Amino acid sequence: ANYEYTPLANPVNDVVDIAKVLQQIGFKVTLKTNLNQIAMNTAIRQFTSRLSSQSVGLFYFAGHGTQVDGRNYLLPIDNDKIGDKQDLAAYAIDVNQQILARMEENRSHLNIVILDACRNDPYRSVSRYVGRGLASIQSRQGSLIAFATSPGKTAADSSFGKSNGLYTKYLIEGLKQAHQTHQRIDDMLMQVGNGVSQESQGNQVPWYN
Repeated sequence: ANYEYTPLANPVNDVVDIAKVLQQIGFKVTLKTNLNQIAMNTAIRQFTSRLSSQSVGLFYFAGHGTQVDGRNYLLPIDNDKIGDKQDLAAYAIDVNQQILARMEENRSHLNIVILDACRNDPYRSVSRYVGRGLASIQSRQGSLIAFATSPGKTAADSSFGKSNGLYTKYLIEGLKQAHQTHQRIDDMLMQVGNGVSQESQGNQVPWYN
C-alpha cells in the first residue's frame, strides 16, 4: 500500500484477509506487507526454499504490477526510483524468474501464483514500450497462475463498500467455499471470475492458466 509513487488503498487489507483464510484452510502462512525491493527478494527466497515435492506452494501478491516486452514485474514499495523499463529489471521483481522459476526448481507437488497486481500508473514513465496490466504467462505442468484481470487490462483497487480489491473480495469468498465443499481450484477460479466480471459489468475479467 505504502508506495513511494502512487500509493494504494487496499493491498494490506487484501493480504491480511487472504492470510487468515489460508491459515484456516491449513496452509503455513508467511505474511509480509509494504516490502522494499531487498526485503521482497529475501522473503521470496525464504518462501521458495521451504518448498519440496510434498508441498503445495501458494504465492499471493496484491499491489502494483506491470509488463514490458511481455515480461511481468511486481513492484516493491520503493518504486520512486523506477522511471523506465530498464529500471524494472534492476529494481522490480520478475514474476517468471524470481518467483515461478524458483518455485518450480523446488519441484513442489503444485505451485499456485495469484496476482492481484494490475493497477494503473505503477511508476513514472511515458515510454511507449510499457504495456497495460500484465502479460500472459505460460506455466509448466504442475503450476497454476491466476490474474485479477485479463492480459493487458487493469484491475480495480477496491470493491464498492468493501476494504478489499474487487478480485480479492471474491477470491476470499471462493477459497472459503471451495474448502467447505472440496471444490476443484479451477472451478473456484471460474466462479471468482464470474463474480468479478458481473460486478464490474465486464470491465474486469480475471483469468488463469
